[in-house]
Amino acid sequence: MFSKSSSSLLVAFFMISVVFTGCLDDAEEVEETLPDEVKCLLIVGEYEILDLEITPAAGMSSGDENVVKGHIKFSDSEYDADTEKCNISYNIVDADSNLHVNSDNSAYEYMAEISGNSSNMVIIDTDGSIILGDDIEEYSGSLENSGNITLSGIAVLVPCDGCFDDAKKGELVVGIDGNAPGEGLGCIDYEDENGNGLYDSGEPCNDDNSPISYTVTVDSLEAVFNKMYQEDDGGYYYTEDKWVIHDISEIVEIDGMLMFGVTGKEQADGYDCGLETWYIFPGQSTFTPGQCLLFEKPTWHAEYVPSNDGALWAPNFHGSHTMYYTLPMSNEGSHSDTQSCIGMVTATGTAPNLVWTDHGEPILCQAEGEDNNEDPEPPALDPAIFTDDDGRMYVVYGGAHIWITELDPATGKHIDGSAWDNGDSGVYTHLANGASDDPLYTEDGQDPWAEAPYIHKEGDYYYLFVNWYSCCQGPASTYEIVVGRSSSVTGPYLDDT
Repeated sequence: MFSKSSSSLLVAFFMISVVFTGCLDDAEEVEETLPDEVKCLLIVGEYEILDLEITPAAGMSSGDENVVKGHIKFSDSEYDADTEKCNISYNIVDADSNLHVNSDNSAYEYMAEISGNSSNMVIIDTDGSIILGDDIEEYSGSLENSGNITLSGIAVLVPCDGCFDDAKKGELVVGIDGNAPGEGLGCIDYEDENGNGLYDSGEPCNDDNSPISYTVTVDSLEAVFNKMYQEDDGGYYYTEDKWVIHDISEIVEIDGMLMFGVTGKEQADGYDCGLETWYIFPGQSTFTPGQCLLFEKPTWHAEYVPSNDGALWAPNFHGSHTMYYTLPMSNEGSHSDTQSCIGMVTATGTAPNLVWTDHGEPILCQAEGEDNNEDPEPPALDPAIFTDDDGRMYVVYGGAHIWITELDPATGKHIDGSAWDNGDSGVYTHLANGASDDPLYTEDGQDPWAEAPYIHKEGDYYYLFVNWYSCCQGPASTYEIVVGRSSSVTGPYLDDT
């Protein structure tokens, strides 16, 4: 949104032109002959705003001369005998060619006061929206012989005919029935549940709230991306066209936004995130980088899985504030690790600036995983959380072999802390394997692969989804999703065959 605070310079430009009409050649003569009460009737006309000087407080980015920063049309004025000033109103088409409107699509009216004459104008901010510098509330301007209006060397307004409507390409909601967002007047539709950009009856009313910021300032993932530099291919930064994500969690709703988590990347080129979150903010249709999680690695990671390089895999949510993840051993062969673990992080605060804290110890570990050639032991991979109708909570996980075990819903920890025992105690239950025709099995003698389990309940049946075969080989990938059904959460899960 082009907010009133961020458009301060543009709005200030608009204010100074209100004492003039389209007939600028004899404006001063008219001013001298008309009584004060009717001088404000001359406040009409359209102007193009040209940028002369950029100040940091203005929030603009271009410093070139004759850069068009918007258009203005003056629509009404009223003389105040007590203040001897003109109260003027005007409409804006901003630098992005958006007409500023109310939620009912009517043009939003900005207000200001102007006094003095054409060679020495005094402009007063009347609504707190003009900030060109610290504590500045009053500005000066003048009319040049050319008919242009200057404002303290910062901008020039050039009269034009029909430029305002010609410049309008879209609309931007900045007010609610004439009340600017954050003023406590009217319902402000930050959530925008139906996606139309406007407040509608029945949607949440936030009339007492300040405008919500969707800028990530805590552990910003995009800030990490912006500092990354890769030396190969002549050297390049990790720009938006190179962003990739892997192992996407389910999408969760949090504080009026949509969020998912993904696997961390190689700890190189300035990247140090263990996991990532991404968001869709209200009014947007694409995901943007959220937060960098666990850039400071929990101490238990090195104790349990020394070969892990810092990248964590396959996060999955329980609610919107608890995330489980995989602590894998390194893919490199120059280590003796066989153990992998499942960890947990929890969030406090308000999205997108959450504070994520690791649990400080593993939820469970698998000591041998794929290196166990005697038993169907899984790696502690791809955790997915399922809560049944009776409130009991489970984690289903694994690779090649899919297993399930129960968690404590009050703490999120394993139900009794016991280690995997091949199902002997009944605490861990074996649910599924990979496909018997998997080339890994038929050609290489390895266990057929399965991963990414997920349980969904519909009616009286539980459905277990798993991925079979091989991923991540481009067009040669054989990855596919299969599903089995059971009347019990612990199986057996069967398909049509």
